[in-house]
Amino acid sequence: MFTDLYVETTNPTLTLSEFLSVRLLNKMAASVLFHTILYVVSLNMVSYVFGYTLSSDVNIRLSIFLVLVM
Repeated sequence: MFTDLYVETTNPTLTLSEFLSVRLLNKMAASVLFHTILYVVSLNMVSYVFGYTLSSDVNIRLSIFLVLVM
């Protein structure tokens, strides 16, 4: 799904203007959003399996942290 984005952004001949193009930035934003949601849902499922529920405050902090890291 995001293979093309990976190939484009790891290309050593990619110029900075191409990297900062709207088309590529939109793809990166979609990837960050998709993966953040995927990781938060996965963590909530794992915590549910082990009998612990995460509060909404923890989920918000986790989401913000993941967006910043990505």
